[in-house]
Amino acid sequence: MKQLTCEMCGSTDMLKQDGVFVCQTCGCKYTVEEAKKMMIEGTVNVTGTVKVDKSDEMDNLAVLAERALKEGNYESAEHYYDSILKFNPENWRANFYKSFCSTMQSKLINLASRFYTTLNAAQSSVQIIEKTEPIDCDSIIEIIDKITSLAILVFYNRFNLYQETESGWDFFETDYETIISNVLTFDLNAVVAKYVSNEIIQTVDSSYQELSETVSTINSYLFGSTNKYNVLMNNLFDSANKVIKESKRQLQKSKNDAYWNENAEKRKQLESESATLETQLKQLHVQVDPYDSEIKAWKKKRKTETLAVEEKKKLEEQISALNQQKSNLSLFKGKEKKALQAQIDELNSRLPTINESIKIEKKELNNLCDGKIKELEGAAKPLKDKIDAIEKRIKEIKKELTMDR
Repeated sequence: MKQLTCEMCGSTDMLKQDGVFVCQTCGCKYTVEEAKKMMIEGTVNVTGTVKVDKSDEMDNLAVLAERALKEGNYESAEHYYDSILKFNPENWRANFYKSFCSTMQSKLINLASRFYTTLNAAQSSVQIIEKTEPIDCDSIIEIIDKITSLAILVFYNRFNLYQETESGWDFFETDYETIISNVLTFDLNAVVAKYVSNEIIQTVDSSYQELSETVSTINSYLFGSTNKYNVLMNNLFDSANKVIKESKRQLQKSKNDAYWNENAEKRKQLESESATLETQLKQLHVQVDPYDSEIKAWKKKRKTETLAVEEKKKLEEQISALNQQKSNLSLFKGKEKKALQAQIDELNSRLPTINESIKIEKKELNNLCDGKIKELEGAAKPLKDKIDAIEKRIKEIKKELTMDR
């Protein structure tokens, strides 16, 4: 008879508990009859058509694999994922996580080289996901998150190794830039692919932020604030962010285009209404422009100087001239000075009267201009109210046509 072997995980560590056989490795249970069949040696002849349904076994393996992965038991998880691939080579989770779990078991010194193997598995897993409709964006996001975390783990692993032993510098000279460049390329392939979504773009944004912060910390410690690595990394991230920005724009444009393709009649109506309103707006401006021109003219007239102001300027010029003449006379010209002073005093005595005239004339001019302006504004108001209403509606239509969907 054959040795009793678990069909789920291949373990031979089986014990009978409470009337059933229990695998001590994965916990799968078998009845006595099932155990007997598993232990029969030789060939069993079967007539007729036999349909083999492995779905339950696949489900059990998936549960065991996910449980082991969650618990950090990477050896068992890798084994279960490998078993799943034997049933279904197109299972993206098994394809990716088999490699991921293998990498997580590798020695720290080999972690960097193993990273590339897992990145290749990530790329092939994405290709598997791309074959499904609709595209499972959540799975893409999960892979991006794992690759980012793995890259950061590699960076800090080598960083700590260098701090503790001052060895491993070759990593920073050979793999440091390459790994970052590969991760950025992998992420960018996601945001420019046909299945791009806001969620994927946000995930890539977060991935870049985490990588950038990690790189900045390591660079500052190892190389100082200014070094070729900072310049190099900044250029990489700047280029990547430009692609993300453009992807966001294209994604939004696609959404907007899709919305208006579904609402073409609504768009046609809004555009027609906007064109009609623009025509009405031009006609109203033709009617209101003469009022605005006349109002402008009256406002300008309001600032003009009155006759009394002009008279005062002339009087002040005369007084200034007489004072100049007086100052030019010698000490012995007292009689002439006295005569000039008399003229100056006479002219100064007229200033209060002129100032009063200025106030009266300015008030009369302001009243006249204000009255005309008010009259014109009142006449133009109905037209301007229509203009305001039309302009408001045009803005609403423009916002409706251009807003993000």
